[in-house]
Amino acid sequence: MSATRDLPPPSASASTELAVAEDSACEGIFAVTRLCQALSDPTRVRLLALLRAAPMHVAELTQVTGLPQPRVSTHLQRLREVGLVSAQRQGNLSLYQPSLAALAAPERGLVTAALAAAEGPQLEADRTVAQLLVAQRAGGEPAARRYVPGRSWEALGRGLAQWLQLGDLIDLGAGDGGVAALLAGQARSVICVERDPEIIAAAHARGPLPPQLRYLQADLCAVPLPEACADHALMLGVLPMLAEPEAALREALRLLRPGGRLLLSTLARHAHPEAVLPFGHQNNGQDVDELRAMLRAAGFVQVELSRGAREHRPPHFLVLNAVARRAPLEPR
Repeated sequence: MSATRDLPPPSASASTELAVAEDSACEGIFAVTRLCQALSDPTRVRLLALLRAAPMHVAELTQVTGLPQPRVSTHLQRLREVGLVSAQRQGNLSLYQPSLAALAAPERGLVTAALAAAEGPQLEADRTVAQLLVAQRAGGEPAARRYVPGRSWEALGRGLAQWLQLGDLIDLGAGDGGVAALLAGQARSVICVERDPEIIAAAHARGPLPPQLRYLQADLCAVPLPEACADHALMLGVLPMLAEPEAALREALRLLRPGGRLLLSTLARHAHPEAVLPFGHQNNGQDVDELRAMLRAAGFVQVELSRGAREHRPPHFLVLNAVARRAPLEPR
């Protein structure tokens, strides 16, 4: 018959140490879980990778990614909550940068693995654009372009707009509607056609729209509006975003009344797809002869083209401008 020996109950100090260890383990698991949740979104990993390349402002991150600013800010806030990103005030702006050094070794290894898995052409293109923006910020603004009270491109644009009589205007690929709002006072009506609902929501959130301006969410190649409903059409910086720019030009012609005019700007053909990839470009622009042929093939007449501004920062994109008409009705 074997004797059994009862183990003595744990001391109070041992129980306390055990409870502390359990709490510490739970906190560690909770921290890793929150970290995994933050890294589960590809956009947040993309932003973190960008900030590892260089500290950046929200506006710069918006330019690089092509995402709406509210969405970028929301993702940055989530990264700050889990300690992956910190912000430093610079005047009226916040400069965001990674704060991985404060993480424990296992958590830091998890983040490093996530960033390594995200590497690819998208991040390479992001970093190319980011380097251009950071270099521009570091270089400062030329003396010839410094702020002068009351002197701005917006003030000049509003002044020149007073000379225009636009009738019914349609802005194809209107974005946030800044140009359309500028011209609305000289138009009987303005329709801003935009395919991205987030951009439309941002335009409405910015403030009340002019009473004669409204948004229409639609594909630029199939706008649900009747034929010959506009006197003027705008397509500003839109063609590079389209897989079928020819179809969009034919749709613009359909929407114009006989004698109506299209004002268009686009990138001249370039060899820098890596710089425009983050902005969702579907083509590398057109040269002058190609753009003229596209407009004529769509049915436009009186096509006038000119080379516009060349960007001062690398890779020095050139803008082409075009004005074309829908043929007027033949007199009876």
